Amino acid sequence: MPVIISDQTPWHNLIEANAGWEISLQSQEEFLKILEKVYCMGNIEYQEMRQCAFKYFMDRSNTEELINSYNKFF
Repeated sequence: MPVIISDQTPWHNLIEANAGWEISLQSQEEFLKILEKVYCMGNIEYQEMRQCAFKYFMDRSNTEELINSYNKFF
């Protein structure tokens, strides 16, 4: 955490939640840019994003919407 995922997953608005990024699988440049940002991130910022990613997951887990999204995705 923070997470970097495809924009084709059922999870969205990671940037707004300060939990990570969702990017196109076709965008190698964007992926490398984000990796560099994470690499250069200070510990305080990293820990804040880590906590936000955990909260994002907890807020969205075990819901009917998530189950439906999984069924559509797979």
